Amino acid sequence: MNSAGRQTFSAMRARAASSLRVCAAMSGLLLGLALAGCAGESGIPFLEPKVPDVPKVEAGNFPNFSVPPTPRPPAMSPEELAKVQAELENAANDAQRRLQQADADAQKDQP
Repeated sequence: MNSAGRQTFSAMRARAASSLRVCAAMSGLLLGLALAGCAGESGIPFLEPKVPDVPKVEAGNFPNFSVPPTPRPPAMSPEELAKVQAELENAANDAQRRLQQADADAQKDQP
């Protein structure tokens, strides 16, 4: 190679090294900005999302965007409910009596 070729190669190598440094510096800057956003409460001011103006609402007072609720008849009439409750109480009492009887029989069988 002649001296002109070497100068060209040296110049290319210098340009490549400088562009590599610039690329590394830009990567470091972007990484620093990205990590700074995760560092604490206040991030980068110009990158934070805008907070919308939302009116304060009392707890439990949420807007309803669906169809208004339709009135539904009760599943059972009060008479049916009383009848079912009485049946359940009788069944529970019968089960309790059987359990007590079985316990008493087991006590008798033990020496």
